[in-house]
Amino acid sequence: SKINPWSLQLCKKKAEKLHQELMDAGYVNVAQKYMLLEDVTARFRHPCILDLKMGKRQYADIDSDK
Repeated sequence: SKINPWSLQLCKKKAEKLHQELMDAGYVNVAQKYMLLEDVTARFRHPCILDLKMGKRQYADIDSDK
């Protein structure tokens, strides 16, 4: 799979900025992982994407499974 060069460049810049902020704040041993997603719309001329969530309840990431 190909990675969009522009996305990779932006990701690297953001990571460098975050790293510098953490170093300035004294967080020397902090490690974070990022996931770089592929642009699945790159081959389309006029892509149209719908991010649809259905249901009555919304849960936060930190909520338990109960």
